[in-house]
Amino acid sequence: MLFFTKVGQYTKEKFETAFGQFKTANKPFIFTYFKDTEISIGHANKKDLMSLWSFQEKLDALGHFYTVYKNTDELKFKFNQQLDKLASSGFIELKIDQFERERARIQISRSKNVVEGSPINTGGGNLIIGDRATTRE
Repeated sequence: MLFFTKVGQYTKEKFETAFGQFKTANKPFIFTYFKDTEISIGHANKKDLMSLWSFQEKLDALGHFYTVYKNTDELKFKFNQQLDKLASSGFIELKIDQFERERARIQISRSKNVVEGSPINTGGGNLIIGDRATTRE
């Protein structure tokens, strides 16, 4: 769940439903993120901000940890960190799909024809790399 300046009634209800399910079944995982940025007091809605602070206090009372982020890159970084922690503890298993596994095995170096790190879509056919024809099925 991502929050910025307010928490609406339906969002609170969705959280309560998900949190109740989590308490009984240990799923779904609930990640809550609050964007931390400067806002203009002249344009801020007091009721909206109060709903945000009230919800944060509720999360604290429930023992639910939330994350604060400043921008999209920090959000992605922190989310990946949380997934890594869950995976390293054995709580979840992150699987690499077949495409990622194959892509990870192909290394290109000193080629005049292909730039290292660039994506290659073969459409399911053979892959030819380098200055001489080298085929990989």
